Amino acid sequence: MQPANHHTNDTSSTLVLLVPDGIGVRNYLFTDVLKYLHQAGVRIFLLHRLAPAVIEQVAELHPNTFEAVYLPDIAEDRSSDLLRRLCMFIRMHRNARVLNNKSIADNWFFFSTQKGSKKLLFLSMNVLAGLLAKSAWLSGKAEAWLRRKMIHADAGKLYASLLQQLKPDMMLCTHQRSIEAGYAMSVANTLGIHTCSVIFSWDNLPKTRMTYEANDWLVWSNWMKRELQLLYPNINANNIHVTGTPQFDAYYDARLYWSEEKFHEFFGTQGKKHVFCFSGNEPSFPSDHLYLSDVLNEISKLPEANDCAVLVRPSPNDYSGRLEAVVNKFSGLAIVARPLWKREGDRDWETNIPTPEDGAVLVNLALHCDGLFNIGSTMNLDFAHLNKPAVNFAYNHPGCPHFDITQGYLQEHLKTWEGLKAVVILQKKDDLQPLLQELIHAPHLLAPDKLRWKKMITDDIYPASEALANCVIKLMQHRRHDS
Repeated sequence: MQPANHHTNDTSSTLVLLVPDGIGVRNYLFTDVLKYLHQAGVRIFLLHRLAPAVIEQVAELHPNTFEAVYLPDIAEDRSSDLLRRLCMFIRMHRNARVLNNKSIADNWFFFSTQKGSKKLLFLSMNVLAGLLAKSAWLSGKAEAWLRRKMIHADAGKLYASLLQQLKPDMMLCTHQRSIEAGYAMSVANTLGIHTCSVIFSWDNLPKTRMTYEANDWLVWSNWMKRELQLLYPNINANNIHVTGTPQFDAYYDARLYWSEEKFHEFFGTQGKKHVFCFSGNEPSFPSDHLYLSDVLNEISKLPEANDCAVLVRPSPNDYSGRLEAVVNKFSGLAIVARPLWKREGDRDWETNIPTPEDGAVLVNLALHCDGLFNIGSTMNLDFAHLNKPAVNFAYNHPGCPHFDITQGYLQEHLKTWEGLKAVVILQKKDDLQPLLQELIHAPHLLAPDKLRWKKMITDDIYPASEALANCVIKLMQHRRHDS
């Protein structure tokens, strides 16, 4: 494990921490980032679009460490909206060419969810984007045009006025794909405010565009740094800093570990010797419930079936009830374990907010379960942190004949599994029964390269909260010294 460098110098700098939606809550506000910044004397303005109840939770965790400022709502005009989408498609085509990965430009899943004139419009824009993407000059002109429109729009002027009142030395953004963040960070750049951004997830860079430019970037690992340099060669390597990601700090904190007795009591699995976790996908993913049914059917045939339990954790955004319907057919074997999230709006991940308690639940699922069933999610990394095997379904299900699951495994971030036995990739339903026997009797033999893969993705930096805070402090000190 790579330790974070300790920082002791105080600073009188002012930081705007931009959290435009709920995505940054767990990874940054519910971790110790605020604590380390505050201990170094940083004045923190939390610029946010979160519900008051969420801000109250953060204030309870980190009392007297920040001043909350609400980021005003904006209305993006139609031409800017279309131009932004065009730039997104251009970026995907360029990424597909650089990475030699056609699946990025196909954007197969996105278009499959559109209908009517909207689908025709996006398909037409995608064709135009493919042509523009062939020219770096034209691609750059489209981005520059969009940024000028954002800066001079009413939303840009509104955010400029707000930032001029706050007068920060730096603005650190927690979500590089947010529309609101695009306006705020673009305006900050024109005002001469030092801008800095995290990359919030391991799959973000290839799949879409970043809505703004920044002076400095904070990434999970050297692997992510190389990917950022490859896709954005205009970013100087000296402005990309490896800090790890705070979202996995909890897995190193033994204070969060429950006893087996508490775990079984919490989930109602008393008397079960083998507990597995099934982690659900997005509600738009069509075959989650079918794979869950396969797992439960095969377990029910085992001699050890009475000793087994499956904790079914739906996606925080999945309120369809499809997984619950399957669970109801397997009473005594399957138990619904819904994430402890609170829905504060209708923008899926942006307004569906995790609670601090859910972090401990995730840690103990990985600690006490024998293994994970999922489909290419970040939960693979969660379980790898506690050296637990993860199974990924990769066979097309006959109950969903028009959906090709193998397309999802062409995504660039999942290519990090190549050459490694980092996870178990289940390519045939017939292999499920013998796999279950291995999970029950020798789970430690499955996915022997999971720790090696986890280190490649995260650099094993702990505590990443401190490493990230120290990097921000250092950048602000350099900025103040240079000015």
